This record gives sequence, C-alpha cells and structure tokens, in this order.
Amino acid sequence: MATDRYRRLLDWMGEHNITFAALGQQIGKGPASARYAVFNDTVSPEIHETLLKLGFPEDLLPLPSKKRRGPAPRQPHFPGLAQV
Repeated sequence: MATDRYRRLLDWMGEHNITFAALGQQIGKGPASARYAVFNDTVSPEIHETLLKLGFPEDLLPLPSKKRRGPAPRQPHFPGLAQV
C-alpha cells in the first residue's frame, strides 16, 4: 500500500516528467532500485543528498539513514585456525 508521501512524490515526479529510469541514471541505480530507494522509509545519506541536489523537495524524500539493510554479517569460522 502506497503512503501519502509516496503518492505525493509520484505526483511531483509526474509534474516534472521524471521517470524512475531517469532517476536511476542520476543516482547510479537501475529503475527498480530507484523506485525502491524513494519508496522506503529511509535511504542512504549519499542518495538523499543527491536527490536534494536534483531538486526533489525534502518533505517528499525518505529520511537519510546509515542503517545497513539485511542480515548482520557473520564472522567466518575456519576449523584449521581454531585454538586447541
């Protein structure tokens, strides 16, 4: 279900003839990744800054966050290196 912010963002992009393909080119991502970036609640600070430089209104953008997505990386366990 689309949020109010996302609907307003789609309207704004439509008024400025901005497609997700064009946005993806500007932020160095594909169209699907560009859509994913602006649809989420948070986005990387680098992409957030780029979107602001492109002229996107700040109130339509997701919040910048350095929070890593996905599972936490696990430490490898090499049996040959285990202390006896």
